[in-house]
Amino acid sequence: MASNRLIVGITGATGTIFGARLLQALQTTEIESHLVVSKWAARTLLHETPYTLEQARQMATHNYPPGRSGGGAFQWLFRDTRNSHRAVRRN
Repeated sequence: MASNRLIVGITGATGTIFGARLLQALQTTEIESHLVVSKWAARTLLHETPYTLEQARQMATHNYPPGRSGGGAFQWLFRDTRNSHRAVRRN
């Protein structure tokens, strides 16, 4: 498992291109990307970018359906592997 992980969240708000560009940039790194989208992200992606939701999902290392986008659902991603009971401090 990668030591560097990043959750990329894309919502239905304007500016979805930034999420798509971030996913593109992460493809050339060792960072493991986890894409979470809202149910309106697909429509906004089509209107504001040249990408479909499927294309954005293919850019990510992992992707999740809209129903799995709750805050607690991804807490395990940022656990300290040395001390599994402590969350990693994010700056």
